[in-house]
Amino acid sequence: MDINRFYDGGQAVLRIKEADGVEICALTIAGFLGLCGGNNYGVGQCCNTLSQICTSPTGLPATFLGRSILTHKTVADAISFVKSVPHASGIAYTIASHTEWASLECSANKVCDCVTEGSPSFCHTNHPLSSDDLVSEHPYVSDSSIRRLSYLHEQIASLTSLEGVTEHDVQKWLSRHPVCLFDDHNTGFTFGSIVMVLTEAAPVFYISPGPPSITAWLKITF
Repeated sequence: MDINRFYDGGQAVLRIKEADGVEICALTIAGFLGLCGGNNYGVGQCCNTLSQICTSPTGLPATFLGRSILTHKTVADAISFVKSVPHASGIAYTIASHTEWASLECSANKVCDCVTEGSPSFCHTNHPLSSDDLVSEHPYVSDSSIRRLSYLHEQIASLTSLEGVTEHDVQKWLSRHPVCLFDDHNTGFTFGSIVMVLTEAAPVFYISPGPPSITAWLKITF
């Protein structure tokens, strides 16, 4: 999660119990409803800002929507919810469980599915991969977003199989430049990172409350 540096020190983890039995673990900024996280049913959500696609002053803000996704017990229910509401912000929501995943690019005028033709892996950064609901004909895309996406694809391509990948491998990927941004880089600041092991019975969350290259990972369970 890359945001402005002045939020550093406001890292927090929310532990929420809903009335219907859903428990939520979410990385957030103090005072926010939540940024990304998962629940005790093994449903997780990560989001990426897409400044290139259209926004609306009357839609549901991203912080409300991201938190609401985590109240759903299945990926299918979460997808239905995302597709049923108007969107204020240009955001890509990647929603997953231990058996399925989806990535939805949401803007003022449409929700687009990112189709990967049955690929067992998926990566997203801060530019649209599917949506054509653009703010202009050629919107600005940062070099940082392109580099981060290329880096992640390279890490996955270097593997002979995804079956042996562990949470520790993903932590290493997220801890390295260009994904991890801190004082030595002028392209942003990594406020925190999260790795989710979304087993249905006992999901586990690893959260680094700061740039993971210099911040320890915390293990959180329900």
